[in-house]
Amino acid sequence: MPHELKDAMLEITLTARQPLALGVGESAGNLIRTHRHVPGSVLRGALASAWITEHGEPATDRGLRRRFLDTFERRVRFSPLFAAGSSVVPLSVLRCAYRGEPACTQVFVDAASGDERTDCPHCAGPLQRGRGQVEFPEDAEPIQHTTRVALTEQGTARDGALFTREALHHRDASGAPRRFHGLVLGDDPWLAESRPLLLGGGRSTSGLVDYQAVPGVAVPPAATGRRLILRLVSPGVLVDAAGRPDDQPDLALLRELLRVDVRIEQHWVRRERLTGWHSAVDLPKSEEHAVTAGSTYVLDLADDPDPADLSRLTEHGIGLRRAEGLGWIELGAWRPPEAPANTDDTSTSGMAPEFAARLEKSGHGRPVLAMLREYHSALRRGAAPPARQILDRPVFAPLKNDLRTMLIGLLATRPSWIPQLAEALEIRLKGGHR
Repeated sequence: MPHELKDAMLEITLTARQPLALGVGESAGNLIRTHRHVPGSVLRGALASAWITEHGEPATDRGLRRRFLDTFERRVRFSPLFAAGSSVVPLSVLRCAYRGEPACTQVFVDAASGDERTDCPHCAGPLQRGRGQVEFPEDAEPIQHTTRVALTEQGTARDGALFTREALHHRDASGAPRRFHGLVLGDDPWLAESRPLLLGGGRSTSGLVDYQAVPGVAVPPAATGRRLILRLVSPGVLVDAAGRPDDQPDLALLRELLRVDVRIEQHWVRRERLTGWHSAVDLPKSEEHAVTAGSTYVLDLADDPDPADLSRLTEHGIGLRRAEGLGWIELGAWRPPEAPANTDDTSTSGMAPEFAARLEKSGHGRPVLAMLREYHSALRRGAAPPARQILDRPVFAPLKNDLRTMLIGLLATRPSWIPQLAEALEIRLKGGHR
């Protein structure tokens, strides 16, 4: 039987306080590259380090070791985390190569959905196939570069040892702290506690984030019919029946999870070698052959799948080492994410506490906080209802018109402000201050 996860989900937000150097495992000359998102394996490693600091070395106690393995090796999965407006571009998707006009940024053709266009309708330029890269809006390039010199054991500069390290900038284009969003699947109350974490390399001067988790609600995938598009959003370690590296998912497992017969109709795949560093033992991880994030499969199903079985497939993922953040999938057609709302007219960090104070004084802070979290979760899934529909609920009937108008405007035009407002409101409701 496939591994079953308990019915528990946490929505994770990482707020960057310092640049994040999340090495990809391979460098190009003297350039040390970084991921453009937070891989699930990086979040898992940072949480494991925090767990050991808090509870002690698990090798010294059987009970501790069992709890540690349950959380970080067996019963929990960590998704990749993406900044608002960024996403993995599937290999089946073609985008405008030149993007000479603003409208070009929204042009895409998905071969997995049967699209066949080969040029951009706005600039007539060629379309370029995705490579599984994490793409940000054109005006929100997140990478910064720092050049340093390696030192000898005596602390002096080593000749010819200049190197440049990439890092994700900890602030977005508006100057607000950059936030990354993802999921944790599994049942461990410790993971629901907020705490600071250190991610990636160069942790003496970078890598600090605030970790926050709120309960999530699993929403069944939309009906797909008998043609199901499956996309990897993290690399997948796929093997055949003999354990040899493969580039296609295990059909027997797919049939068991979906409870219908399955065949692969089309696929778009790239391969990579996964490397990494095990910080606990200060040794490199064993190399794995994998298919890249963005690899896409079109599955032909013998019958319409049950939504509960689609959810089970999404939670389970595909391939090996899923507890490490690998094999995370999404189902259905791809669309480019919406760019974060423009906040250059007013500082988000300055307005959120002011809004939070007004909401607390109104006496309706707690239901508004629950609504903000619910709306933000639905927004990230692309299933957010109209703001007025939410605020027409009976619980919000006592809200004064000025507060109601403020909230409608916030939800409709400033969705990127929601996490900051929710954070500021929660602080005030708990009796804190900023």
